[in-house]
Amino acid sequence: MAMLSGALGYFILANVPFLAPTKPYISDLIAYITPLLIFAQLLLTFCKVENLNELKPKAWHGWLLLIQTLSCGTCCFAGMLSDAGSLQGSV
Repeated sequence: MAMLSGALGYFILANVPFLAPTKPYISDLIAYITPLLIFAQLLLTFCKVENLNELKPKAWHGWLLLIQTLSCGTCCFAGMLSDAGSLQGSV
């Protein structure tokens, strides 16, 4: 159902001339919403969630986010200090 509505929405937006001014706004909206929808779909598919209480954040989630943020920041900072081409694959 979702694929059918997406295809119909695309063809309507692409072929109806008076909707042309809305194309930049729709494009920005889709670019913002798509990663959120993919994240939600993968999270709920692979987590084997039986009830919504299992989705509550735990203390170790904060530690993991902190470690990921610090390591990403370290790689980005190292990339800014050194040759940009040498660290391209680490970020």
